[in-house]
Amino acid sequence: MTINSILFCCDYNASRSAMAEGIIREWYEGKLKVASAGLSDDQLVNGYAVSAMAEMDIDISNHQAQLIKSLNDTPFDIVVSLTKSSNLEAQKLSWANNTIIEHWDIASPIDHNLSREQQLDNFRKTRDILMKLILARFPLPLTDDDSDYLHHYFEQME
Repeated sequence: MTINSILFCCDYNASRSAMAEGIIREWYEGKLKVASAGLSDDQLVNGYAVSAMAEMDIDISNHQAQLIKSLNDTPFDIVVSLTKSSNLEAQKLSWANNTIIEHWDIASPIDHNLSREQQLDNFRKTRDILMKLILARFPLPLTDDDSDYLHHYFEQME
């Protein structure tokens, strides 16, 4: 099946799913329809998520959270849930019968007991996990320069 549209969902649509949406928007430059949503939409995009993504020249600062339920009538080829609770909600929606639903269990990068730099490091790790999973699941044609850059980048992470 050809994938033309993706929905990433998590609990608040303020960190993980917003980051995943930003990666797809940047890398696929309109070739894939992408959205993200959460079980709740009452939070602004997390500042650490914005900072971690900005390090990769991806701007998610204007991201607006939306509810999964608000997309009930919007068809997607694939829904990627990033939390167990959002996976349960994705299974319930009307389009779930015609949509591939995958679950990537991505831990929350938020830990208020950490210093600012440690929290930013958590968001960097989450960003990098999402980047790897997205590249593995939704391969895109890369130039030699892109391929070399990403190979070098991921090699440094290990």
